[in-house]
Amino acid sequence: MRASTVPSERTMLPSTAKRRLDQAEAAASTAHQAWRLADGGDAEQDALALFRARSVVAAAARQTIRAEGTHHDCRIAAPRTLPGAARLAQVTAPGYEITWHQEGGFSGSGVVEFGTVSRRQARRYLAARRAGGFRLLHDLGGAFYAVGATSWYRLRATAAPVPTEAHVLHAALRAYGVTDSFTNSGGGVHYVVVPLGPVPAEPLDSCHITIAAGEHTQRHPQDHEEAFTAWLCDDAGNPVGGPLYLGVSTDCAMDAALCAKAVAGWLARH
Repeated sequence: MRASTVPSERTMLPSTAKRRLDQAEAAASTAHQAWRLADGGDAEQDALALFRARSVVAAAARQTIRAEGTHHDCRIAAPRTLPGAARLAQVTAPGYEITWHQEGGFSGSGVVEFGTVSRRQARRYLAARRAGGFRLLHDLGGAFYAVGATSWYRLRATAAPVPTEAHVLHAALRAYGVTDSFTNSGGGVHYVVVPLGPVPAEPLDSCHITIAAGEHTQRHPQDHEEAFTAWLCDDAGNPVGGPLYLGVSTDCAMDAALCAKAVAGWLARH
């Protein structure tokens, strides 16, 4: 009897997704070779930044779980009779998908979804809800709940979040020694912030560099339709002078590497 063959994840991908994955992995491999062949100095650092950025793009392409377009039946009773209080140490899955529910429930697309976050982000999210007066509970399926008077948040264990444009940018910045960068959002705009000097308790209350692709850094790297722009901002968040970097490439890895080089160069001169 012939043994049955289980198809690999790659062979089960749609043809378009497989092609994009092949392209991303080939680009990462080429960038790795360039880094290995670089002869030190700026050339090696530039090659390292591009390699790290391309590696994140390839990792994003390998992820098949996407938060976009998912809907859940939220017609469930308020979870007030679950096994017991939850502790943050119990939040151990690689990632968590966050949804918001209201007393009486919604159906299908009426649910408000917050996408997928990492384990550390999930812990911080639950801690913030607890500080706001929500009770933390969990069920036997590994989901966690922050329960308020008329609404609650559900965090369902899932795979790690898909890397975004911001992850690619962070990887490139670290290659140039810029380690104090973080993502932020407000008013529908998603961006990366690089504080100037020691990181204060509230980095946005001091001078900083803001980086975004239009109004985005939260998209999948292969959906990078606008190039990055970097601005110096004052402690009120207002741009100072012209852009430090004005990208033209929609190749996320290349754009991130060039932007990181420009930002690191500006920091080195000031």
